[in-house]
Amino acid sequence: MELLLLLIPAVLLVLMLSLMVFYQVSGIGQQNSAASREQMNARLIDNFVRSLAVAENTIYSKTAALNDMAQRLTLSNEQLVQLNSMKSKFLSMVVHDVRTPLASIRGFSELFAVQVNATDRQKNMSKQMIIAVDRLNRLVSDLTDLARTSRVPAPVRLPFLAFIG
Repeated sequence: MELLLLLIPAVLLVLMLSLMVFYQVSGIGQQNSAASREQMNARLIDNFVRSLAVAENTIYSKTAALNDMAQRLTLSNEQLVQLNSMKSKFLSMVVHDVRTPLASIRGFSELFAVQVNATDRQKNMSKQMIIAVDRLNRLVSDLTDLARTSRVPAPVRLPFLAFIG
C-alpha cells in the first residue's frame, strides 16, 4: 500500500513527460509559434504540479493514519502486557493460597487414617479426603502450568512511518 502511494507521483511524472515528448514529436495540436508551445508546456507542467501536490497530500494523510494506527497498536500491546502480568500474579497468589491449606488438610487426613483408635468409617473418610486433596493439587498444578505457558514474550515496538519530512 505504501509502495503504491510512493509510486503515484513517479507514474504521473513519467506520464506527463511522455505526453510532452509525444506532443513535441507528433506536432498534434501545435501551431508553429513558439508562444503556443510555451503555453501548452506551461499548462502541462501546471497540471503535473497540481497532480503531484494532490499525490503528496494523499501520501501525507495516509502516513498520518498509519502512524495513528501504529500508536494505537502500541498502546493496546502495552495494555495486553500489563493485563497478562496481572493475570500471572493473580494465578501465582491463588496457587500459593490454595496449596498451603491443602498440605495441612492432607497431613491431618493421613494422621486420622493411621490412628489406632479410628473406626473403619473414619479411616475411609480420611482416605476420601486425601483423594480430594490430591485432585485439588492437580488442579492447582494445572493453574501453575497455565500461568507459565501464557507468558508473553517481550513487546514488539512498531516504528513510526516518516515518508515526508
